[in-house]
Amino acid sequence: MTMTSHYSVWNERVDFNKPPNSTVSLTDLVQLLLTRLGSETMFLTPSKLEDLESLSLCILTDVRSALNLSRPLIHRLPVEILREILSYVPYRDDDRGCDDFLTLWDSPSVQVSDCVHLMSVCRLWRNIVSDCASLWNNVRNFTPCGSLCAVRRSSPSFHIFERPGDEDAETLLHNPLNVGDLRVVYRYTLPLDYLKAPAPLLHTLVVFATSTEARQACVDGASNVLFDGHTPSLRRLALHSLNPLPQNNFANLTHVLLKKITQLDPARLLNWLAASPHISDLVFVETFCSAWDGTYPDMPPLKFLRRLVLADCLEEQFIWVIALPALTPRTAIRLDNVKLVPRGSAVPPYPAGRDIVRLALRTDGMMALSSTSGLLHQKKGEQPWFDGVHSRISLSAITEFWWLFGYSRANTASHLRQFLTSMPALETLIILGRDLPHVMAILSPTTAQYTGGPSPTVPCPHLTTLRVIISSPIWPHRYELPTSSGLARFIAARAESGHPIEHLVLESLPYEDDPPDPAKFVDGVVFEWKKHVEWASFEMTLPDVCARSAHPYWPAWSVFAE
Repeated sequence: MTMTSHYSVWNERVDFNKPPNSTVSLTDLVQLLLTRLGSETMFLTPSKLEDLESLSLCILTDVRSALNLSRPLIHRLPVEILREILSYVPYRDDDRGCDDFLTLWDSPSVQVSDCVHLMSVCRLWRNIVSDCASLWNNVRNFTPCGSLCAVRRSSPSFHIFERPGDEDAETLLHNPLNVGDLRVVYRYTLPLDYLKAPAPLLHTLVVFATSTEARQACVDGASNVLFDGHTPSLRRLALHSLNPLPQNNFANLTHVLLKKITQLDPARLLNWLAASPHISDLVFVETFCSAWDGTYPDMPPLKFLRRLVLADCLEEQFIWVIALPALTPRTAIRLDNVKLVPRGSAVPPYPAGRDIVRLALRTDGMMALSSTSGLLHQKKGEQPWFDGVHSRISLSAITEFWWLFGYSRANTASHLRQFLTSMPALETLIILGRDLPHVMAILSPTTAQYTGGPSPTVPCPHLTTLRVIISSPIWPHRYELPTSSGLARFIAARAESGHPIEHLVLESLPYEDDPPDPAKFVDGVVFEWKKHVEWASFEMTLPDVCARSAHPYWPAWSVFAE
């Protein structure tokens, strides 16, 4: 066909209401139009271009109208409009606040008031969506199509419950598995047969058992390798009741949660850590370890590991983690409801306890902080184990000490003396009002032991600030101060020994009466009475990693936390 014939064909008037009678296909005509537009539009006037634009839109509308005739009524909404609507549906948080405590990473949740109407409409389109994968590839958690995911720099999410249905099974059996976030929830048998295809895009994997009767399908051998051992993008791993651990050689992990694992193989986990130098979160919950030969693999220091959590575990089961040579003092450690090793047993020093500068002891545990990390132990219902504190942290560099024992029945006075006499660098002491007489007796030069020289040995020689809690939300009962004469004698004795108390602060709730005039009995001391409307204003200075909540197992630390 010559160029002249092109013009003759194109210039014919076509009645679109009649059946086509031309031997030239519409596709060829459009191709010819595109060819000419590419070479001639630059020479057209603006008015001609506007005419062409209008004509092109008319053609597109006619094509879409014809296409809609073959669709169900609800499908006739233009594709672009439907995609645009669905792209605004936020990610849904299926856990409703992470009730299963399996999320160790940021999970954008949905504000119901913002999207409930839009989500209701989308639910009516479930059947439509499942028939048109190009629009929407996962209705269960409202994940956009692949093109929109790429624009939003995300990847498809996929959640399966028990054994997947036909549509879900087809997705899971695709080789390779084109899923970025996979959450498998099972009650009886883990659908392991559907987790065999290589998953090059998988960055998040959660396997969760909803009942204690779950029968694990993982067995020793090659069948215990997930995704054919090919998960190069995997960064976040959460395994619940999966025994034994998969035989995969996972690498480059950043978040690991192991919950209710009854046969944790330390050697396998250590291999994962050795291949994951950028790991930042490591959490063990209700987990028990199997036998281990005590050999650590070669691994660089885990300098990016900021949070290590043991919850509802036995400390003796995880000595191998505490003694890990790659563990650095920058890793903050949280022990929640962890039973410590029996008295007299050897415990390696915690790396996080090496450079402690602040220490708080409470009835239910302790919080020890360095400038970059810390060690927190909480176990309700038990009296504090003072010997355990000495064996796990260093007291020599502590400059701030909180002694908060409330109504504890333990004989704490002798232990208080042991701690204060072991803190030569102490500068600030925070106590409850009822303990002030004990503190004055311990720190007074008149009762200190002599070394044979002319001057007494004064405990805490660098102590300059004394803060006394009169009342607080945790201990609402007011603790009366000792008589002014006793406090005056104590302050005068410290000053005469050359180790004066320079700052005396009373901390209380806002409704307390005004204090007496301190000038009558604390001469030369800066005196303050602070009434806290918000008790959060009276808090230990925390490193960033401890001050910020990261996930359900890592809430923000607080010296007054219940």
